[in-house]
Amino acid sequence: MAELRQRKVAEPQGLAPISVDARSPKAVKRPRRQHKESALLLFATPLIIILHIALVALSVHRIYATPEVLSREAPRELFSETRALDTVKDLTETIGFRIVSTAGVEEAHQYMLQQTRQLVAEAKKRGGIKAEVDEHRVSGGVDLTYFHEPIGSVYQGLGNVMLRLAPIDPSGPPNSTLLLNAHYDSTLGSQGAADCASCVAVLLEIARVLVSDPSIKLPGPVLFLFNGGEETLMQAAHGFVSSGHRWVDDIAAFINLEATGSGGPDTLFQHTGGWTAETYAAAAKYPRGSVFLQDVFEAGFIPSDTDYRMFSAAAGQLGRWPGLDIAHILDSATYHTRQDSLQRLRPGILQAMGENTLEALLAISHRLSSGDVPKHVASKAKSVFFDVGGYFMVTYPMELASLLHLAPLALTLLTLIAMMKSTDSRESLARVTPVGVQAGLSVASFLCAVIIPAALGALRSAASGNPMAWYSSPPLAYSIYLPMALAAAALPYAITHSTPRPAAPNPRALQSALLGYALVISVVAGLSVALGMGSGYLFAAWGLCALLAAGFVTLVQEPLVALLGSMALALPAQALSLPLSLSLLIHCVGKANMAGAAPIGQTLVLDAVSGALIGSFTWLNLGFVAPTLAYVYRRRLPAAMLALTLFFTVTAVLGSCAPQAYSPTMPKRVISQHLHHHNAQGNILASRWVVAAVDGVPIERALSDVNYTRLDPIENDWQTFYPLGAIFETVHMEGPPPQKPGRGPLTTVRVTKKTTTGSLRRLQVEMKLPAAGWGVLNFTSAGLRDWSLTDSVAASAQPTHTQGNSRQHMVRFSCNQGYETWRYWLDVDANQPGVTLHVAISLLEETDAIKHFKSRLPSWTSEVAVTTYQSTWQL
Repeated sequence: MAELRQRKVAEPQGLAPISVDARSPKAVKRPRRQHKESALLLFATPLIIILHIALVALSVHRIYATPEVLSREAPRELFSETRALDTVKDLTETIGFRIVSTAGVEEAHQYMLQQTRQLVAEAKKRGGIKAEVDEHRVSGGVDLTYFHEPIGSVYQGLGNVMLRLAPIDPSGPPNSTLLLNAHYDSTLGSQGAADCASCVAVLLEIARVLVSDPSIKLPGPVLFLFNGGEETLMQAAHGFVSSGHRWVDDIAAFINLEATGSGGPDTLFQHTGGWTAETYAAAAKYPRGSVFLQDVFEAGFIPSDTDYRMFSAAAGQLGRWPGLDIAHILDSATYHTRQDSLQRLRPGILQAMGENTLEALLAISHRLSSGDVPKHVASKAKSVFFDVGGYFMVTYPMELASLLHLAPLALTLLTLIAMMKSTDSRESLARVTPVGVQAGLSVASFLCAVIIPAALGALRSAASGNPMAWYSSPPLAYSIYLPMALAAAALPYAITHSTPRPAAPNPRALQSALLGYALVISVVAGLSVALGMGSGYLFAAWGLCALLAAGFVTLVQEPLVALLGSMALALPAQALSLPLSLSLLIHCVGKANMAGAAPIGQTLVLDAVSGALIGSFTWLNLGFVAPTLAYVYRRRLPAAMLALTLFFTVTAVLGSCAPQAYSPTMPKRVISQHLHHHNAQGNILASRWVVAAVDGVPIERALSDVNYTRLDPIENDWQTFYPLGAIFETVHMEGPPPQKPGRGPLTTVRVTKKTTTGSLRRLQVEMKLPAAGWGVLNFTSAGLRDWSLTDSVAASAQPTHTQGNSRQHMVRFSCNQGYETWRYWLDVDANQPGVTLHVAISLLEETDAIKHFKSRLPSWTSEVAVTTYQSTWQL
């Protein structure tokens, strides 16, 4: 028999060679051991799938977990959600809309006075605690940057109700009051059950507990502020801070309660002063929150604000205190819609917020009264904080974070240096080259996971003509994008592993994959440190777990043990990232109906953004599981990707067949104006309807039952909503004149006095509005130097569409009933032309014309409708 000669095929470093017969292209049969390993890996596949499904299910369970709701008959010494819901019902159903400028907000103000005065009476009966109530009306102005535009914000006659509880014999320092704030006003078109009647109810119930329970020894003074003007850009809170009220100077810290959804949980998403987050983490029964949310908020990715901005020492306004910002974040589809109702509040979320806030109140008050707080210099400090499944919260200062979050990068680099120790430079380079290749694959995996779902989402929207088809059923969005994100994340590995390899990975090859991922994610953690962001804890956790997994696989010889060990070591990082990612995805998908209409490709943008968002969070939560599985199952990768792609195709087609993207519970937001232009004599010059959508689905779909003649658009059509009009998709149509046509009590503006001093001319202006309302003043001038409205003149970046160098100076205003007359002065350059003032005021009374228009809109819309009067004046 002829002697068989054998040769070896060149094999990448770290992988075992494959023996091939010299006379035949077929490989020699694999040893029995490899068959056994393949069988074991086949057994491990369902185990891994079940493990990750269980992890997702557990994360969802923890996100929605709530404590037992106490009944109305529960002892008054305990917080009861049921009693708190009575307050929500009074505010939302008995009173209803509580919008600044309406009778409802005044009724709510009186209701809060009544409730707090009852608590004062109960405190007097109990003894041992001092209770006081005060109210005041605030007027003023503040400079803001809103949606990246500098504006002035002025207000008149907004209400605040304050309840102060204090021990009879306080032992702490004089300035140790803890402020707790919530707003009782609601926004346009919403009863505001979650935002923010629920928060008001929580604080009232906490006050009842403090008054009713003699066993609670209040450490120091506590001030409850119920403000009546948050939805008008935090005006009432600003008025309180700047009012010079006798209780303001005693404040040492604050807790602000908010809601951006009806589903809970109460989540710490901003803080000032590291000790406040530390105290909350130790005291809260069900702590939830992450500094990741604060980083996103501070980076401007969420163009929104709360009263926190007016209180916080780090927010750049008048605030000078450390404190916490806590909000409900799930079921965000109800935010600022008519669906924000008592019935939509998820049971248990008020119970959790109440118990958490009560414990935090007592803990923070104790620290303030004992003097156990950092001095003023540290009041702006920031800490890293994050919860672990809602069971407990971890906090540490940013100084320590700089070390901890850079540690994985340092360890990864040290590992690579150790691998390069060799007298032969080529050998050293050969050892680390696979790690560099794997790092590149990790980056490519992330890019694919983001770009491919985004592109295919936009393609689905364009091909079907049905953007946001998934909105009314959020699970459909995950069904469409998640399989494609998984397939896209695996694509770079499928391409590079296309040649035949052994069924089981060589530990050294798997180690290179883990180290490559660790290098990439650790660099991201380092960048977060360089940017002053605390969210690097997520990336550092993944980097550290990847390093541990890399070390583990080098110590074991069994591929199955290496695989399962790597999966186990990924669990701690997944436990941190998965609940946060799911919460953010649920929140963002719910708010897609207010994401704005893009000026270009508006029907494609939201689907693309949704795909990119789901893809990025998918990659983050896969972590090094992706490269690990890619090595183990690389022969099966093409089949798996084909299956995932097929799943995406089927769900995308089925989703695109949905007749409507919205439902009564997941509505489309529609904003409409009955817009009238009038002259100085009060004559109506023109009337029209201006209707807008604030998402990527064309507004015409909501107007299918409205017979209208389309008109050409006009300039400054959304002046009262400035600068939000830039994200509206608008239709202009013919509209009837106002119910009182012709001359009437419309806006009047007059200059009551002119004085000239040097190069400046001062104009004393009196403006009378037809009724209380919301609006915007647009002062257009090349020579406006100062005014009495706010501290400085806000210059808009918007073009004036006029000749010369005139600038627009925008001021938002609001007032309550009885405060319709405004007086202010303007200083202008005496050598420049005068000031052109464009006044736009929206009245919130529901006229017959508005009722008729709203009746023609589909049930799957949530409407905001106002009557707007615009006029132009030369000053």
